[in-house]
Amino acid sequence: MTGVAGDPPGDEHRLDEVRLRDEIVARWPSFDAPVVVLATAGSTNDELKVRAAAGAPALTVCVAEMQTAGRGRAGRSWHSPPGENLYLSFLLRPGWDAAKAAPFALVVGLAVAEEVDQRLGQPTGRRLARVKWPNDVLVDGRKLGGVLLEASIQRGRVASLVVGVGVDVSTRSFPGPLARSATSLALLGALDLGLASLAAGIVARTARFADRFTSEGLGAFLDELRARDPLVGSSVVTPHGRGVARGVDEAGRLRVELEGGRIEAVGVGDVVPAGDSAP
Repeated sequence: MTGVAGDPPGDEHRLDEVRLRDEIVARWPSFDAPVVVLATAGSTNDELKVRAAAGAPALTVCVAEMQTAGRGRAGRSWHSPPGENLYLSFLLRPGWDAAKAAPFALVVGLAVAEEVDQRLGQPTGRRLARVKWPNDVLVDGRKLGGVLLEASIQRGRVASLVVGVGVDVSTRSFPGPLARSATSLALLGALDLGLASLAAGIVARTARFADRFTSEGLGAFLDELRARDPLVGSSVVTPHGRGVARGVDEAGRLRVELEGGRIEAVGVGDVVPAGDSAP
């Protein structure tokens, strides 16, 4: 996520450990894990990976006011200006088969999308936020947030999973090409720009979704994901060629109908609408 400074957020939008813990407990009463709020971090994912290796418990939460080395998928740089946006990581210890880690990014994206719709005042059943395979959250075709999962695999199982989430919250102007491709909750007229409440909502909603994912797999979320999929039915370019997107499958792969009607499941790589020059 990339943003530049707009109007500075008020104190009610700032983060502190007591406020964030209280917000999480209000949504997830059984929550009892460490909450870490940093003024500056290289990246919250890296901070949490160190803690995970040292034995931090599941649902440990780390947020930062600013990141100096934030990154997105495939190592892309993720500029993180101070105080404006949500830079959040939290820890799961699910014990899943390793193959389940990657598709969980879509479930996290769904949790973020539902929290975004709530802040945009959408009534139940009306969807504005979209979940673009494999890890982006869009509104009105512009990127609002992203998900970065980093797993530690032991003996073929997910021993720990660092869930990184970034959401543009208070940014009101974007540099260069991002002015055409990015947006923020402030620009969308969100009812609530509080970072603690947004972080807490995402953590609690994802924790509930993780329990369901453990027992039912991605199939339990496919209907909602397809309803929020901005690619379904559109012409796309994948690492395997041009085709028409047909939604994700139960393994979290994007199904693309290639010329001649053959369906190919894309598991990795960028997918962009036909005609776009970059992801």
